[in-house]
Amino acid sequence: MNVIDEIKDYLTNGESFSKEDLVNDMTVEALSDLHRELQDTDLMVFPDEVELFWGDDRIGDLESMAKKMYDEMLVRFLNVLDSFKQSKRDLNGK
Repeated sequence: MNVIDEIKDYLTNGESFSKEDLVNDMTVEALSDLHRELQDTDLMVFPDEVELFWGDDRIGDLESMAKKMYDEMLVRFLNVLDSFKQSKRDLNGK
């Protein structure tokens, strides 16, 4: 297995890190940073307490959106790694 495949395997199997914890920590930190910028105070904001609306329709909460975004970004990042791997093969004529 080459390094790129090892990285892909590591990111997709999630055995050595918790996807839930990672996404939650990043989301809480981002929300807290945004709130601090707007209000100039330190306040812990939790993603499951932030509701998302499209017009008048509730479409979910920030926690579920953050998990979905993580999954979508991971798929695209893995596609970039595959493209990189293929371009290396094309350059090497393999």
